Amino acid sequence: MKPIVSVVITMSDEVKVKTMMDLITEIMEIIRAIEAPISYKDILEEKYSLISLKYNDFIENYLDFREIADNLHDGIYISNGDGNTVFVNKAYVSSTGIRKEELIGRNVGEILKEGKLYKGAVTMEVIKKRDVVNSIGTILKTNKEVLVTGKPIFDENGNVKLVVINNRDITELNNLEKKISKLKEDERKAMEEIKFLRSKQVSNKKTIYTNKQMQSIMELVNRVASTDATVLITGESGTGKEVIADEIYYQSKRKDKPFIKVNCSAIPQELFESELFGYEGGAFTDAKKAGKPGLFELAEEGTILLDEIGDMPLKLQSKLLRVLQQKEFIRVGGNKAIKMNVRIIASTNKDLKHEVKEKRFREDLFYRLNVVPILYDAVKRKEGRHRNFNQ
Repeated sequence: MKPIVSVVITMSDEVKVKTMMDLITEIMEIIRAIEAPISYKDILEEKYSLISLKYNDFIENYLDFREIADNLHDGIYISNGDGNTVFVNKAYVSSTGIRKEELIGRNVGEILKEGKLYKGAVTMEVIKKRDVVNSIGTILKTNKEVLVTGKPIFDENGNVKLVVINNRDITELNNLEKKISKLKEDERKAMEEIKFLRSKQVSNKKTIYTNKQMQSIMELVNRVASTDATVLITGESGTGKEVIADEIYYQSKRKDKPFIKVNCSAIPQELFESELFGYEGGAFTDAKKAGKPGLFELAEEGTILLDEIGDMPLKLQSKLLRVLQQKEFIRVGGNKAIKMNVRIIASTNKDLKHEVKEKRFREDLFYRLNVVPILYDAVKRKEGRHRNFNQ
């Protein structure tokens, strides 16, 4: 056992040390008052000065160490070079339920053999290997698993003078790991459901066409599908604009990402903005406390089809224009811009150029959407209607 360490560290109650110092001081005062040879008094004064220095060092260093150790979240367990327990902090006591009196002064090896307090301690192994040792231990009183890390501290001669053990309760970590595993499993199931629902939403039919116009349209689809260019599909209702949008999606690099279809003519005007861009909690009466993501957020990294874009209200057209220009949007009731990575396909049964002239559609938005125009000619369409067959 290392003498200085056993005196300094095992004095877990600093009041006892102070009391001892007070008694030594009283004895020294008595010696000074009695008749004694000067040489004897000089020797005692020298010894007393040395004791005072040691005491002051204890007060300044150990008490700071103890205060710091007792404010750590992890349990700290310190043994000397022989494996005798010299210190445990408050966190160790509170987390294990083991009292200091059951540990201080006792040898770790003997405690392990007894098998009543803990198992999996690494102190003796650290002393033997003279290196850091990690293990999973168990506190037998509470049946808690702890992550045990032991590190040696060497003296000036290279001998192990202390072993510092860090105990971390991993019960919470294990519970967290279980929760994460469950979340991953829930996510996997959700992705499977989304994949299934997406397959139901997107046409699984192969487009068969019998005229040159459809051939040229499909050639254009093949060219632009792999890009992120915005496409505007124009044609009468029932001509199969959605099938063309499906074809673009299937051939795009985003085919494994969301494909959100929005019928602009079916959404009430007062709900249009919140449906597309979402809203923050408390944005309006009956709004969800946590808010709600809009369709653009749900389409992130994927594709959004704005069907019947010609029916979009003018007020919302300006906001859609900003989305196309800035690649970002703001939820209703929010003030934070949300970056967006979405490929946009628009379709309409209206002549948007005419709508622009009639000031029912923004000209700047029209040109933003009309990057790649796909137009069905009604007369030629009747000559060779495209047909869909199940693959």
